Amino acid sequence: MKATRSPAFNVTDFGAVNDGKTSSTKQIQSTIDACAKAGGGTVLVPSGQFVTGTLWMRSNITLSIDAGATLLGSRD
Repeated sequence: MKATRSPAFNVTDFGAVNDGKTSSTKQIQSTIDACAKAGGGTVLVPSGQFVTGTLWMRSNITLSIDAGATLLGSRD
């Protein structure tokens, strides 16, 4: 049986900003939703500081947080 590779979705491709100040909640959620719509895969968070509020994970999603990446909780 041939293994299939699941798609990867980078949060910065959806507009997430890694400056530690700008809220990226909508962009990260859009990345998760696009990954789920594709049937699942990996959501990649590259190095940097990403500010986010509540995120809703979906089935068949792997959240991969690179070394040097930080998800900072938003108070908003």
